[in-house]
Amino acid sequence: MTVTTSDKREFFTDAPISGDLLADKLRQDLLSPEDTLSYAIDIGNALSRAHTAGLVHGAVSPYSIVITASGAVLAKPSSPPLELAAAYRSPEQVLGQAPDWRSDIFSFGALLYEMVNGDPAFTGEGDQLNSAIVECAPPPLLPRSPIHTGMAGVIAGCLEKDPARRRQRIQNAVIELKLAGRSLPRIAEALQRSIAASVPGVAAPTGSGLAPDDFPFAPTFGEKPEAKGPMLRPPYSRTVYQAPKSGVRSRSWALAGIVLLACAATLAAVVFLPERNSAPVYRFSVEPEEAKYPGMPAISPDGRYLTWSASGPNGKRMLWVQGLDAIHARPVADTEGAGAPFWSPDSHYIGFFANQSLKKLHIVDGNPNGAPQIICPAESLAGGGAWNQDGTILFAPGLSGGLSRVAAGGGKPVPVTKLDGAKFERSHLWPQFLPDGKHFVFFVLTDMGETTGVYTGTLDSPASTRLFSSETNAVYAAAPRTITSKGGYLLYIRNNDLMGQPFNPAKLQTTDDPIPLATGVGPVESFSLAQISVSDTGVLVYQSAGKPTRQLVWMDRSGKNLGAVGEAANWGPPRISPDGQHVAVGKPDPTTEKAAVWLLDAQGHASQFSQLPGSGSVSPVWSPDGSKIAFGNDQLGFFDLYVQPVTGSGKAELVYRSATAKHPDDWTHDGKFILFSEINPGMSSGIWALSFPEHKAAAIVDTIHYEGYAALSPDGKWLAYQSDESGTDAVYVQPFENGAPGTKKLSTISVGGGGLPRWRRDGGELYYMTQPGRVYAVAVHPGGGDFAFDAPRELFHTRPSPKSWNLYDVSADGQRFLMNVPMEWPSGSPITVTTSWTKALQQ
Repeated sequence: MTVTTSDKREFFTDAPISGDLLADKLRQDLLSPEDTLSYAIDIGNALSRAHTAGLVHGAVSPYSIVITASGAVLAKPSSPPLELAAAYRSPEQVLGQAPDWRSDIFSFGALLYEMVNGDPAFTGEGDQLNSAIVECAPPPLLPRSPIHTGMAGVIAGCLEKDPARRRQRIQNAVIELKLAGRSLPRIAEALQRSIAASVPGVAAPTGSGLAPDDFPFAPTFGEKPEAKGPMLRPPYSRTVYQAPKSGVRSRSWALAGIVLLACAATLAAVVFLPERNSAPVYRFSVEPEEAKYPGMPAISPDGRYLTWSASGPNGKRMLWVQGLDAIHARPVADTEGAGAPFWSPDSHYIGFFANQSLKKLHIVDGNPNGAPQIICPAESLAGGGAWNQDGTILFAPGLSGGLSRVAAGGGKPVPVTKLDGAKFERSHLWPQFLPDGKHFVFFVLTDMGETTGVYTGTLDSPASTRLFSSETNAVYAAAPRTITSKGGYLLYIRNNDLMGQPFNPAKLQTTDDPIPLATGVGPVESFSLAQISVSDTGVLVYQSAGKPTRQLVWMDRSGKNLGAVGEAANWGPPRISPDGQHVAVGKPDPTTEKAAVWLLDAQGHASQFSQLPGSGSVSPVWSPDGSKIAFGNDQLGFFDLYVQPVTGSGKAELVYRSATAKHPDDWTHDGKFILFSEINPGMSSGIWALSFPEHKAAAIVDTIHYEGYAALSPDGKWLAYQSDESGTDAVYVQPFENGAPGTKKLSTISVGGGGLPRWRRDGGELYYMTQPGRVYAVAVHPGGGDFAFDAPRELFHTRPSPKSWNLYDVSADGQRFLMNVPMEWPSGSPITVTTSWTKALQQ
């Protein structure tokens, strides 16, 4: 069946295309490796453009590609080419399913396979062809060039039968193809140098690369020659290599071809030719047997030992150490409370944070040598550290604030970076030294997406420069003596993919597009942390944190964990019943994402409370006698206020409706008012009071600022709430005066910001929390006309949630706190170890 290009129209514009069908070119002869790569990039770019626009081609084949003077052009699918494209269908299309973008990726892989190998990946007709596509792997590729070797990993990833295991983004394949193309001249030169060293009389090249005619792996096409000498003859049906004319040249080029084809299985990552090019690539998982919730893995610079933080036999987090040649990990004594470990450059010390201190532990042959030593004060929940060759430790003393430096031998920390208020910066975290030991990369968390990301800094100046936007930190990894790069990579996580960003540490600049290294690697979102570590010897270690969720946990006033309540889930703000026996809390349905109010008993058993079909219920608060619960529900379009009895068959009653969203905050102890926050269309919020039994609402605090989370003192005199009127969230108290409107005389309670106020039942203490997770208590003194209180006192520090607030409630006596803390380290989450990671870059 003949198809002409006059039948072809451009996929995006519907304009007619003039040129040759790729199918015709493939029938005439094998494509040159250079043309194969160029056309592959053109086709991949066109498919990426289509997928970005939400389009699916559905019939990618040599009959839908037109070769023009400017390159390969994607044409619209049409009949009869649709029949000719049968061998390029995806398995799901063969099974009768509608194609999606992943179907195009499979067809792209089948097309590239034929362009490289000369024959289709799948052959036959009818049921035989269908069976081959669905069940059989194509014959092994026989690369004729380093270009083909570089394309092999892309092709294999595209031809996965399962769409979920297949390459998910065509643009990632295009990036790898481009990277392979840029590396070819230097790789050819390197191989020629290797040949010159082993074959007498062959001069090593002196230029930056080889001329096209001298490229040892570019075949010349012609009549089949007689076999002369040690010539390699691949089993291609249409083309063979032409015999070289020079004797020495013949030996050298034949040797090069033999070396290349013999090593094709281990040279999938053609970009990298490290000095230790015989080192194999191993991937394996470390799954701690006795440790629970392992996290923050760190590999020693010499690549011999792995350490991490995990809960030990006594239930406390501590350091664990395992040699990569050992079967079992060992907990390290005297490291209770340890987190965020990092190594010294000589692999002799582990730095870590525990018990309000930055500490170090001497390691000899993988074993502790003595007890940990304190270097300087720091918060137990700190933001990581790095150790340079000069004995300087750069670290984040907490999860808010800037970076500091201190001598590894101990001393007073010196600030290095300072938060920039103009950029709404919250914290500087997870520093990593660059090779010169003076410059470093670190993560900056801000309230704005355009300023959050990976930055560079120096020990000599507080100035910093943003490299790129990111939701996690980046780890610098030097490329082990490669031909193609004098620099290295910044490894980070984007959309649950482990990415490698080429980076020149001397110029402090990224040098190319990021490269995907692994999929399904989730960050620790509560810490903005990518759990990645790389040794100087090319060992890459990473761990996925799993899907973020939350756990309700009882803690005492010192922050000690007293036990979990119920199962982990995406819980909202918990509210303890007046008798202390139940907890009301919202939780979204995993299918509809609509929240419902649930009741948890003392044993953690959960039962759904609010049942208003097709709507969401949020922010429950108890009536003073515990007989009813008020909550917000959006079944009428906005979150309106409802009240429902806790027991019996009573239904939810709508008590207040308006054209704005409302969330209950508190129910006064005399039962006369429900306090709620109302979100105004002008993007501010105010505090309102709904009276009973009149069901009339009036604003108490209504300004241009964000006010909310109202809490009334048990005696009904003082209203505590959160407001951003000072430019940052803080806790204020003003007289309540039986719900009379207007801002009264204010008392600022919190120091350094805060929110979510709660009262002890007797009114003797007021509690609040800061965004980084610190819980404070404020002693309150009754009597007199003014609000008398002591300075806030920090009780404990819990794990924060950087994009929102930790949610909590307090028991009536103020002795226990029900914390809603992020959970991102599920038990049993393995730590993945990859050796010679740069060689595995494109496998």
